[in-house]
Amino acid sequence: MNAQTLNLVGLSINVLGTLVAALSGGLYLKLVNTSISALETTLQAYFSPSRGVPVFTGLDKHRETAMRRGLIGVGWGLVLIVIGFIFQIIALFV
Repeated sequence: MNAQTLNLVGLSINVLGTLVAALSGGLYLKLVNTSISALETTLQAYFSPSRGVPVFTGLDKHRETAMRRGLIGVGWGLVLIVIGFIFQIIALFV
């Protein structure tokens, strides 16, 4: 392989790793935002005597699942970024 090909492969792997990390983190943050919104709605209803208090169930289970998947996805994304960087370093010396 020549240097240009190695550099292009490294750059492609970096882009893929960045996308995986960003999407995984984004999905986790979306679920955290949903949990915070549910908490805010519950607090507003609790302090407003005119409405009943809504009960949200199952958020803990979904949040834990999303956290586990998000951390795995971010981990794999970072591994891909490091591998792409290694390819680019190798291309520098070829």
